[in-house]
Amino acid sequence: MHGTTNGNHPGLKQATGYQAVAESRGKAVTWNGRIRSLLLFLCLGFLWLGIPGVGVARDNPKPTAKRTSAALRPADIELVNKTIGSTDAQALIRDTIAYVNPLDVFNFIHVHTTLSSNEDILSGFYIDEKRTFIINSAERSITFEGHRYAIGDSEFAGGSTGTYLATSVLERVFKLKCAFDLRKLQVAISSGEKLPAEREFEDEKRRNNAQGLTKTLYRKPDRVFTLPRSWFSLGILDWSFGAFYSKSSESGNYHLQLGSQFAGGDLDASLDGNYNETIDWARTPWRWRLPVQNSSLLKTILVGRRAPFSNLQLADSMVGIQFSNTQSSMSGPDQSTYTNYTIADRTEPDWTVELYLNEQLITYVKADQTGYYKFVFPLPYGSTDVRLRFLGPYGEVRTKELAFRIPYTFLHPGEVQYELTAGTSVANPELSNSVAKLDLKLGISSAITLGGGVRYSMDPIGKPVFLPSASGSLRISSDVVASADYYHKAGIQSSLNVTSPLGFALDAQYQSSLGWQASALDNLVLQNRRSLNVFFPLPWNIGTVQLGGTDIPINSREGDVQASGTFNLNLFGYDLSSSASVSYHRDGFHLKPTSEIQLQGGLMFSLPPVLGVQFRPSANVDYTHLRVLDASLSATKYIGDQRSVSLSGVHDFRSRSNSIQASIGFNFPFAQTGLQSTYGTGSPLSAGTTMQGSVVLDPGAGNILFENHSAVRTGGVTIEPFLDQNNNGRRDAGEPIVKKVEIEAPGTVDNQKDWSLRIMDLEPYVPYYFKTSMKAVESASFVSKYESFEITPPANGFARVQLPILSVGQIEGYVSMAKSTGQKPMGGVRIKIQHADANDTSMVMPTEDLLTYSNGEYFYLGLMPGKYRVSLDPKQLELLHGVATPPYIEFKIENKDDGDLIERLDFSISAPPEGNTTKTPK
Repeated sequence: MHGTTNGNHPGLKQATGYQAVAESRGKAVTWNGRIRSLLLFLCLGFLWLGIPGVGVARDNPKPTAKRTSAALRPADIELVNKTIGSTDAQALIRDTIAYVNPLDVFNFIHVHTTLSSNEDILSGFYIDEKRTFIINSAERSITFEGHRYAIGDSEFAGGSTGTYLATSVLERVFKLKCAFDLRKLQVAISSGEKLPAEREFEDEKRRNNAQGLTKTLYRKPDRVFTLPRSWFSLGILDWSFGAFYSKSSESGNYHLQLGSQFAGGDLDASLDGNYNETIDWARTPWRWRLPVQNSSLLKTILVGRRAPFSNLQLADSMVGIQFSNTQSSMSGPDQSTYTNYTIADRTEPDWTVELYLNEQLITYVKADQTGYYKFVFPLPYGSTDVRLRFLGPYGEVRTKELAFRIPYTFLHPGEVQYELTAGTSVANPELSNSVAKLDLKLGISSAITLGGGVRYSMDPIGKPVFLPSASGSLRISSDVVASADYYHKAGIQSSLNVTSPLGFALDAQYQSSLGWQASALDNLVLQNRRSLNVFFPLPWNIGTVQLGGTDIPINSREGDVQASGTFNLNLFGYDLSSSASVSYHRDGFHLKPTSEIQLQGGLMFSLPPVLGVQFRPSANVDYTHLRVLDASLSATKYIGDQRSVSLSGVHDFRSRSNSIQASIGFNFPFAQTGLQSTYGTGSPLSAGTTMQGSVVLDPGAGNILFENHSAVRTGGVTIEPFLDQNNNGRRDAGEPIVKKVEIEAPGTVDNQKDWSLRIMDLEPYVPYYFKTSMKAVESASFVSKYESFEITPPANGFARVQLPILSVGQIEGYVSMAKSTGQKPMGGVRIKIQHADANDTSMVMPTEDLLTYSNGEYFYLGLMPGKYRVSLDPKQLELLHGVATPPYIEFKIENKDDGDLIERLDFSISAPPEGNTTKTPK
């Protein structure tokens, strides 16, 4: 119905008549009628405005409210990530939808991007160099990992500062979640995979905590906590189980290893077997180790069965004991090192290069603008695996591995080391069933170490035999080491090891047997054997080559020779490996092949992921006969950081058989588990499952922890920061934990629910350096009593550190100079604070000079609870020809939860009386 506003409207007439009747009934009825008339008039007015072609709608067919909600409006927003932080950016907003510039987002999370000259194409790679993308605003499309995604009209917006996409587009294409909060004008960015900027933040934090052979391990800490010892404590249980099933059989195995603390040392034992076999307790390996601290005569006692004794290999039927004055661990600060080694090379400009020794981060450098980098580090003796990790600014990761084999430890001049090991039969412990060995080493110079020893055993007829031995090591140069050993009646062996900073390595071994062996209990066996192995990397880090040869003499003229070579190449993510081997019979200098040359190789490719699935085709090739031996294809899908699904198939061209394998892996924080199944031509379906993990007991905290990897023989540290209200250095009842204390540590620091901190998987009996940080603590008056401390963790347990936190005090005062016109404020006066305890009168050393402001005031925050004395700098007073009144002021800082405040520490400077030469007390 089309309504009008004239007086002939029926509704109005009816209302007028009703009103006339109502007037005779009283005022209440009159007002009711008026209200009803008004409501009816408003309803008719709304209907008239809403009908198309009438009223306002005639001039504007679209409702005003709808036009306002559909409009885009610019806004300043904040991009937020809980790890990276935040940054400001421009956005367009429609209703509750935010349109962001992908260039701003990618710059924030450090994704590599390139913008075309006309600014309509944004390209680059996302996290990994192989995962390239192209955002074409002209075509309204995104190409990522080989797939093309169309951008709808409602998902695209153009602005004066570039192309804007709805946040849902980034989540749909890149799985990059962008949660928009309209009230806060924030876009919270997160992803199921680690973003480049997140990785850089964690890498930087890890680098700051790196404590290798060259860093904070040698710094003097404020406090040293001694190694905790226990007479008995259950510590760690490593476990693994496996079950396998096929149509014809069922089987399973298990592994248990218990690590504990016993009699001041660590004790561990392991148990391995199959479900259908009886446990042989007599063959169970066990080991007890006792470290001795602060002694140069004896450092380690080791007792055990099937234990790794360093200088004597015992039979499984024997139990042994070893005494030595060498380090329990090769990671101690007094470990002998081979030399200061140098690695210098080039990579991409401004890339970060990390150096790992035996999988431990040692140090890092940043390449210069030409890509040049250099490391100088102490290389320890023994076997050292060096890994270089190259990190680009946009998530690129490359690695290079080097192997160093320095077989003998050089001692400092005058240093003596010994190892005494003995073992006897468990079933029949007699001298006739025993062996022993004593080794001595003496450092002659920094380049020469000589050694000697004696070996005891029984000959085949039961006669005791003492066999002397001698050894020597010579450092010819910083890259060349030669060594030799002589065993009386048994033989000699020698080695030559050559390394170079560019990764080249040569290892030559020579053995000659004298044809005598003591008994079955003595495992020393020397053969006539010569070998040479050479390893060198190819230029530009594209691969490696390894060549090896072995000569086993038969007599003075003849021998068997074996030669092999391995070639590895990596180009653009594709791996190619080939190997060749051949056997010869040597007669003098003539070589006659005893087998044809076997030249084989492998090809493996890593294709770009498709829908998150990684495909890897590979093949093994017989180059000698020009044929493919087998080919395989595997597909792996990673679901977050905890799950993976893999499917692979293999076709063997020789037997014309096929096989397929499917597996599922779960990497939980408490365990690793996997399921796999295999089916092939001519073989029944088989399936299996494996699980492994560890249970860790922290008796000090009363906690039981679960890990997904082996933890026996490792150590841990639990740090308990508490407010030391009575300043006695230990936590008493009622003293609360201080929240958000940060620790710079060599491992991963886990924050517990009670705000204590735990670091696990540390090497035991090695002193570690820790540094405290109070940046995140809520109260500015809280400081750690020890800015740094050192703790040595035990094996199979935790070292518990109660870290006292004190509430520091603040002082305030005023300095003026007496003038004829009155007191004048003095700025720039140096304030001195010193301890006033009877046994400590040292000076408090602020990081900067404590000076008065221009208005004469001064204040200082950071004084620990205790007695102090404050005075003016006597040297400055001497220059001013004045004296201070009073000469000093003593005060006491109380240990209050909110910090103590001492005020009105005021001084006045005046000219000294004539003839008075008294100086201000120091």
